Amino acid sequence: MTTRYLEVLKFAQPKEIFHVEGLGNREHWERLFNWHAFLKPEPPPHLKEVSRKMIAACQGLPLSLEVMGAHLYGHNYKSYWDESLRSLQQDGKGIFSVLSLSLMGLESKQREAFLDICCFLIGEKEEIACRVLEACYGYGRTYLDVLKSRCLITIDVDCGRRENRMIMYMKGEEEWDMELYDHLLRDVGKRMMGEEEVSVIGMHDHLRDMGRDIVRRTERNRVWDKESLEDILKDEKALSRLRGISIRSDFPFSKEAGKCRSLPALKILKVKQRLSPPRANWKNIFKNNFLENVQCNELRWLDWKKARFRCLPDGLCSKNLRVLDLSQSHNQEPPYQTCESWTFVGAVA
Repeated sequence: MTTRYLEVLKFAQPKEIFHVEGLGNREHWERLFNWHAFLKPEPPPHLKEVSRKMIAACQGLPLSLEVMGAHLYGHNYKSYWDESLRSLQQDGKGIFSVLSLSLMGLESKQREAFLDICCFLIGEKEEIACRVLEACYGYGRTYLDVLKSRCLITIDVDCGRRENRMIMYMKGEEEWDMELYDHLLRDVGKRMMGEEEVSVIGMHDHLRDMGRDIVRRTERNRVWDKESLEDILKDEKALSRLRGISIRSDFPFSKEAGKCRSLPALKILKVKQRLSPPRANWKNIFKNNFLENVQCNELRWLDWKKARFRCLPDGLCSKNLRVLDLSQSHNQEPPYQTCESWTFVGAVA
């Protein structure tokens, strides 16, 4: 287990705690930075001094050295390096200065794609992330490659560790929801019987936190938790700019939210279905008819696994929808219209 908060470790009751420091040897700092900035162990003569100062500003933190080196890669003008160093030193926010500076080199849509990943796509399969970004911005693979080359994301091999969790859900206090439990058992069995490897999107916690902080403070157009959604629901203008939502199915929408009839900018909707108790969840998700009546004409990705409805609400049947995941849901049929470029994820039961 790795964490930045020692309080978390109290619950895990570890036998030992190791405090991870930055790279202690300056030679290691230089080697890591230089390979990312120049693809070789030594900088060119005219950048030797400024690269030394840049390395010192990263304070031996491997993530800073990697991200800053990748940010400066391909820039051979000393003036560009001097400006980057000056910006880093003036900000004075440590690692977040380094990470923020790395976003300045991204194009506008690449930056938006990075923020989408921070809020919604960490842990998703590479193929799904590629399709989602392509649907939203016209480029999927290209943007993933750009962000990976700048050390802003990773693409890791996942052998089913995320799905390999056996959890029991109860109806009330005594009765087991055996149907859903059987679904989980089948998933676990498949994962334990030598399933195929898949590539998933990863990101360092610092980068994720930085991206979400940018959205929370300045963009206010994506929500990924209860607190951020409650804040946005109070602001009519923010609702009209909302690009992405990730919520739990038991979120208690207010009467004011029920008056909303359109989310004109919404491209991403992820609903995490609570499995116990299913009837209460279904009542809450459509409380005040929020997602039942709201129109999402620009919706590109709908992820609603284990959904309890039998027919997808008309407002979510966007003609622009390209990635649809209703796996293990009660849905009887796909939306009224389909497109050749659609990606169906999992089975529609």
